[in-house]
Amino acid sequence: MDEIRENRKNEQRALTREELDRILDAPDPQTRAGIRDRAILELLGGAGLKVQELVPLRVENIDLQISCVLLPENPESIGSCASPERMIPFGKKTRESLMKYLYDVRREIESPADLLFPGRSGKMITRQAVWKLVKKHALAAGIRQPVSPEDLRTALAVSLLRRGADPSTVQSLLGIRSAAMHKYFLAQKGADLT
Repeated sequence: MDEIRENRKNEQRALTREELDRILDAPDPQTRAGIRDRAILELLGGAGLKVQELVPLRVENIDLQISCVLLPENPESIGSCASPERMIPFGKKTRESLMKYLYDVRREIESPADLLFPGRSGKMITRQAVWKLVKKHALAAGIRQPVSPEDLRTALAVSLLRRGADPSTVQSLLGIRSAAMHKYFLAQKGADLT
């Protein structure tokens, strides 16, 4: 299965920074769903979270004062104090999107577990819902190729590398453990990502 995913990655070009920005800007900022979607997309493409890291996030995992996500090394342990945290910084646009979501939308949603992005039932949003959301906004942004949440992370990583970030720092920030994925990011470094 991993080999199939790796072959797909090798065949598909990385999103450009401009394409990534178009996807992030695609949600309607005048609707509650658009505000939520923008916050989700910003955490995927602006902070580089994996879907499995994003879906169990709780409000307490976001620190707006220092602009970072406090993420346990083991995503299944989010909300518990047992595992050490990884601090994932995010930029001004991600911070603004999260603030708007938290203050204008999230505070009115009931969720017993205080999930950052509860689904319709108040329980955890599903991975499939996040995938559908990414595909929807990629199409709205005029991206013809299939786009996954991982493609947003890849575009961020390659953009950071193109701007001179140290590869091991990018690997650490994004929690990349796969040597093959790290090699893929480095290979994409020369792609047209202006």
